[in-house]
Amino acid sequence: MIFETNRFRISIDLQRGGKITELTDHRLARNLLFEEQADSGLPLEDGAVFSVSGWDEAVPSLEPCENVPTLGHAWRTHAVCVEGREHVTTCWSIPGWNLERKILLSDNGLTASYRMRNTSDKPSRLLWAAHALYPAEGLLRLVLPGGEPIPGPGHDPEGLSRQLKADGEKWLVSDFSSRGKSCKLFLPAHQEVVLHYKDAVLTIATDTQWFGIWLNLGRLAGCCVGIEPTNAPTDSLDQVRETVPSEEHFITGWSLQVDTMRKSVVE
Repeated sequence: MIFETNRFRISIDLQRGGKITELTDHRLARNLLFEEQADSGLPLEDGAVFSVSGWDEAVPSLEPCENVPTLGHAWRTHAVCVEGREHVTTCWSIPGWNLERKILLSDNGLTASYRMRNTSDKPSRLLWAAHALYPAEGLLRLVLPGGEPIPGPGHDPEGLSRQLKADGEKWLVSDFSSRGKSCKLFLPAHQEVVLHYKDAVLTIATDTQWFGIWLNLGRLAGCCVGIEPTNAPTDSLDQVRETVPSEEHFITGWSLQVDTMRKSVVE
């Protein structure tokens, strides 16, 4: 389905778990998300194929564990959408959880709000990440929150130190030339993530605790950057300690601001 305002157009593929394949800014005349490539299909251990592109909801885990498949259940589940005047709500019913995502569009961006209800009869652990991918092409620099990085899956200490440069109280990535490489890390979400492109500045903020940062420079399906608001610094549900009581909600959200007026210049 397509949801559109004067500024933005969102395309949601309900057959592929509510995957957002398009977030087009009419002023920029381009999709802000990383688009599907010929080699985007990632075969998984259970025979499913995940498309490394766009924006998916990864819940209740990213890594397979506890009878949860890779990247969770939501992207594998048919979703239902309800449109409002300036918002669109997507709903999933997955084992143990009901998930609701409400996207509100404004003149300069969007806000995504989530409610996840534990439908089981006991407290359950939950790992959620908004698995949103942005193109590395045209990206001049990536400004990340300060703090000690927590290594993610496939940690490459040498590659990580090469990518991250201290910039005051924040981290800066400005070299996206290491083709065939990728690394994942987690940083506290007490500050915004800012992507400086040639034509725009994207600012991402969240009220959850962490950002997962995935730099995929051609190792899988082209070059993209994953900025993933998440509730824990891990991809595995096995490592999450907090639980959500039966029939109660986990509530969170994040926002994206698109600024086409400020110049994206590497200082």
